[in-house]
Amino acid sequence: MTGREISPASRWRRTLAGLVDVAIAGGVAWLWRRRAGSSAGSGKARWAAMFTPAAELIREQLASPGQWLFGVRTVDRRTGRRVEPWRTLVLLGASAGGQLLVRRLTRMAQTPEQERDRDHFMQELSAVNERYPAGSRERDAEMRALMARPPSPIVVNPSRAMAASLAVGLINNRLRRRLAPTIEVPVGRRGASHSP
Repeated sequence: MTGREISPASRWRRTLAGLVDVAIAGGVAWLWRRRAGSSAGSGKARWAAMFTPAAELIREQLASPGQWLFGVRTVDRRTGRRVEPWRTLVLLGASAGGQLLVRRLTRMAQTPEQERDRDHFMQELSAVNERYPAGSRERDAEMRALMARPPSPIVVNPSRAMAASLAVGLINNRLRRRLAPTIEVPVGRRGASHSP
């Protein structure tokens, strides 16, 4: 089956499916932040950065909630079948590796004192969030006092950040086109099979 024989799902279906997925992801992120307070430790930030590539994995291999709701599936544009799992995993790894590389290349070196200051601030922030429930007056007062003396900001080199992001984006895009060019099709049509 060639790509010409595979007709995409209607734009309104794809748009509504995407909006449902964004709303669900936004709701989960909001609840997670609310439960964790405003603590944004580096470990949690790294975990959150993996969410976008993982969402693509779900859309290609299982179908997202929005896709289920509006009868849309993501398939390989060349075959009309589900993207082979190894291809999706390679793309997921490349995306995660690219994010890590961009983060490392764009951060300017900090002195050991600045790193200790930042670590101490994050520990205090975490301790405040563990001591008090979200929305309590005591927590809010301690958070205000803590935020009045923030650590020195992480310095980012803008030109390196743009160059690294552009290079990683181009590499990921080229890899996507070669390994797994996808299209969203309506469920039930020829070529919308989700079998490998």
